Amino acid sequence: TMYSILYTAHIVLFKVRPDLLLINGPGTCLPVALWAFVLRVINVMSIFGYGREKGKIVFIESFCRVKSLSLTGKILQTLRIVDLFL
Repeated sequence: TMYSILYTAHIVLFKVRPDLLLINGPGTCLPVALWAFVLRVINVMSIFGYGREKGKIVFIESFCRVKSLSLTGKILQTLRIVDLFL
């Protein structure tokens, strides 16, 4: 499962480069969010990018989590790689 997530995330994030990445609660979204963040940082720091920030990351917490965040939500909030946390 992890291999397929990283393989498809590489195809989608590196080749397509979406403007918006919507992710939600399960832990399988964590590698995708980290990979998207790394690609965004590399693009901002590259000579050809000139600081153009592309690929906003939006995390949507599960509706059933009303009192506390999921573990994935806590990790993403601590690392501060998400642009919008809902």
